[in-house]
Amino acid sequence: MSKDRQAVMAEMYESTLKSINEGEIIKGKIVSLSDKEAVVDIGFKSEGFVATAEFLDKNDLKIGNEVDVLIESIEDEDGRLILSRAKAERMKGWEKIAHHVNEGDVVEGRIAKQVKGGYIVDVSGVEAFLPLSLSAFKGVSTGEILANRYKFQIT
Repeated sequence: MSKDRQAVMAEMYESTLKSINEGEIIKGKIVSLSDKEAVVDIGFKSEGFVATAEFLDKNDLKIGNEVDVLIESIEDEDGRLILSRAKAERMKGWEKIAHHVNEGDVVEGRIAKQVKGGYIVDVSGVEAFLPLSLSAFKGVSTGEILANRYKFQIT
């Protein structure tokens, strides 16, 4: 193959790839799943990897689903593109809460765990504290409320 043709081919290949930066949130498509990792295509020269533990809603873990991911590392020590679903959700959640939520507003979240004096609630990837004294879960077992989605009022 001539050098000119090789240069044209290289240029054509490069034009099909996205330019990405670490710390950027980007949409990708799940192309493969294993017990520990989801392989996500973001249009870069290689697919990225996301730990399946980062998917709080296991219904999101399906081949072909589009997910938002944060680019943690373009190349780790093994040469892999490392992505984070949890960090992308947390960053989007902070943006949403900071710009669109005021005292008295109602938000949707899920009880993540019980702690001393109340509960930790996941609201769009951001952890919030729900004091036991303000909850309506008195007398309900923790097992019954964990991981279910509820509406909460911001105080």
